Amino acid sequence: MEQIRVTTEICIPQARQYVPLEQLAEYPFVKKPEEYIDGIITIDCGDQGNALDGCIDELWQCVLGALEELCERDEAALCCPDHPHEGRMQRLPGRRMALQMDGQPELTADFAQLCGKLLDAAEEFFRSYPPSLAVVPFEAEEFFAWIQRLRKCLINE
Repeated sequence: MEQIRVTTEICIPQARQYVPLEQLAEYPFVKKPEEYIDGIITIDCGDQGNALDGCIDELWQCVLGALEELCERDEAALCCPDHPHEGRMQRLPGRRMALQMDGQPELTADFAQLCGKLLDAAEEFFRSYPPSLAVVPFEAEEFFAWIQRLRKCLINE
């Protein structure tokens, strides 16, 4: 079994540093309505890694959207509105998956394992991230339902 790790870090504007999602509560801050909160999603698999940075709540929505595309096709674009990021996710033979973001080296891993880790990290993000910090405040329950549908489609197929 491959060692896959997906992490989310949030930029704390006042501290001018990135902190792991689980430490966000230690840095209370108020977001101005026109601001978005920058962050990084990092995916590591052995010595392979990819990262995507930008408005963190939009990034996670883009990742979920790309995973949803994989329910219907063998390849999905990973692109976020208002961000210069482009990437792709692709099903490979032998129950493998390729992931590539922003021209970084391609990461390959077990399909179900990588999808599972991405969905676990997305669920943790929407459980931990205050909706008031999002560009558009969200209802976490809607994302939990979406994530469960994706689990059924991608992992329990």
